[in-house]
Amino acid sequence: MPPCATTDSGDAVARAQVGERVRLLTGILGAVGNIAFFVALATGGPASIVVPLTSLFPLVTVVLAAVWLRERVGRAQIAGVGFALVAIVLLSL
Repeated sequence: MPPCATTDSGDAVARAQVGERVRLLTGILGAVGNIAFFVALATGGPASIVVPLTSLFPLVTVVLAAVWLRERVGRAQIAGVGFALVAIVLLSL
């Protein structure tokens, strides 16, 4: 029997179950994010601040990757995070 036709070990099933959980969590968090966006606009949040803030989601990705996955953050990413934080302050004025 060729190696690619071997029976499935429990690892593949466990990975598939983790993948299902991650997909479910991604969907839930995406829905919560969209609801929060519309609530912010509906409760009088100025669109000139709310919309740019919601487009800063890559900032969260960089921070989580550095903290959780212990990825190395490059100079360009540090500069991008800095510019994003300055943009938040400038937009809130």
